[in-house]
Amino acid sequence: MLKAINDIRSKVAKGAGENYRGFLPQGSNIYKLEYDCDMEKELQKEVDTLTGAITLDKKYAQNFAK
Repeated sequence: MLKAINDIRSKVAKGAGENYRGFLPQGSNIYKLEYDCDMEKELQKEVDTLTGAITLDKKYAQNFAK
């Protein structure tokens, strides 16, 4: 899954990413994503305690869906 996401990000960074209207503009500051097992453990602790309220931490971005 991560490889597929990085492949798409690479295309966008090079200006070769397509959408329904043609090609997306070349991206900048699009970095390769890496999996972090330590972050997964920390995030799992957070997910296990979710009450439905959004918690903001300055170290990480957060997507929330319930």
